[in-house]
Amino acid sequence: MATNKSQDASFKQALPRYLCDKHLADTALNPGKACINWARIIISGNRAFNTDNLELANQYFGAACEIARILIRNKTSYPGQLYAADRLLISSHNLSVTLAQQNRHPQAGELLIHMHRELMVICNDEALPADNRALAYSCLQPSLERLRPFLERMKDQTKAEELVTLTTDICWAGKTKICH
Repeated sequence: MATNKSQDASFKQALPRYLCDKHLADTALNPGKACINWARIIISGNRAFNTDNLELANQYFGAACEIARILIRNKTSYPGQLYAADRLLISSHNLSVTLAQQNRHPQAGELLIHMHRELMVICNDEALPADNRALAYSCLQPSLERLRPFLERMKDQTKAEELVTLTTDICWAGKTKICH
């Protein structure tokens, strides 16, 4: 009986990771399904969040952000792709900010910084279509504004200042290269 309980517990622990990986793989193969996969993960994340299972919620919300990144990094375009990527990025970002402000999501600040850095990488990736990069540029400044409260609380202020300077430089480069 004890073995069954431990097997059940390990299955429950592995299931969310499996579901996240499944939806991520599905999105990578078929970007057109990104929105539905994102919604499925967010529903599961909200369920975990509402029952105070923050570790599980963190897994789901991290995967939701990853889906948004897959979509914006996709080199082949289809109608509505960039609009969907924009919505998913903003929604994922807003969700992380809300969770962090409620102090109920311990890694939300780190997740936001990770997403922000990924946007910076996309901006500098010249192999990506100009439209995708322009979208990343347009998200970068608002992303920095949402990040400011977390950056002010960071222990390593040098790293925080470095992130702000890098973002400003990238935004400036974007205005001269792509946005004009």
